Amino acid sequence: MNILVALLVLVSSLSAGCTLPEWNFESEKDLKAWIPNEQVDQLQVADGTLSFRTTSWDPFLMCEGQSITASPWQYIHIRLKADHPGMGDLFWTGTTDGPYGGLSEEKKSRFRVQGGNEWEDIVVAPFWQTEGTIHKLRLDLYEGSHFEIDFIKICDWSSGATPSSETTWTFSHGKAPWAVLPGEQLLFSPPLELDCWPELTWAVIRLRSSRTGILGLLWGCGGERGLQSQDIEVKGDGRMRTYNLLLAGIPSWRKPVNALGLRLPEGKDNSIEIESVTLSSEPAGPPDLRCGLSVLRMESTARTGKPRSWRAFPTWEEAAHMGAGWNFRSRLASP
Repeated sequence: MNILVALLVLVSSLSAGCTLPEWNFESEKDLKAWIPNEQVDQLQVADGTLSFRTTSWDPFLMCEGQSITASPWQYIHIRLKADHPGMGDLFWTGTTDGPYGGLSEEKKSRFRVQGGNEWEDIVVAPFWQTEGTIHKLRLDLYEGSHFEIDFIKICDWSSGATPSSETTWTFSHGKAPWAVLPGEQLLFSPPLELDCWPELTWAVIRLRSSRTGILGLLWGCGGERGLQSQDIEVKGDGRMRTYNLLLAGIPSWRKPVNALGLRLPEGKDNSIEIESVTLSSEPAGPPDLRCGLSVLRMESTARTGKPRSWRAFPTWEEAAHMGAGWNFRSRLASP
């Protein structure tokens, strides 16, 4: 991934005035911190890595007895490699009550492992601030694979900055408005304390991409557990484009926003240039009617050499962008 934005800060491990735990697996002490279940075999620490093999359908490592003061701007950085691809989950909880010791499907962050025995940076932003204090972590992986873990770290991208009410970020002229987390897949704004509802109902993103893919707008809310997101497809034609995301109908957008972020389209050879991100009361840029997202209807059976009319019905997001009274004409040619 090549991110062409001026002077973005690559965050390795920033601490907001406190010491956050990390496990580098340099000794037996770190090995004892993460306890495997019976579906994890051949567990050992050697040369600064934790290695093991998973043997059945629900392998995990449990880390208990923690006391991590939770904030919206923390993330978990896991550096690992595996010989097969698959999906993993990181569970977290601030309580030990309940049938599973406080763990539940509502308190987890999912991630993808590419496999291929190459080192990968797995980064998840849990937005676990509603828990208050994190007491337990559980790393769930998948069966039939060999894993090596270099480290597991709890990090903070905020650097202790005071939350602001900023709504526009320009990625140029030597500015470094957002942090790029390890792996260069996630970008996050500085801390926010922003009441978006009801005025700020649109996110306007200006960027160009060398590959077509899915861009995720991310955010976290003070009273909402977990990472919130809204996806949009970006075109891989290398042109600077404006992408408008309507957020008015999303319940979590009506709560105070603590951070805004982007999940970039996947692809190691993809080149992304971000110009700006703005929260606004209305969309920006020219209308972009894409027939692939609309319904086309012919008025009658088309025949060669005979003109026929057709209609395009935009999605409601497109109609809102075009405004009332929109009209256009086009000619459809067929062999």
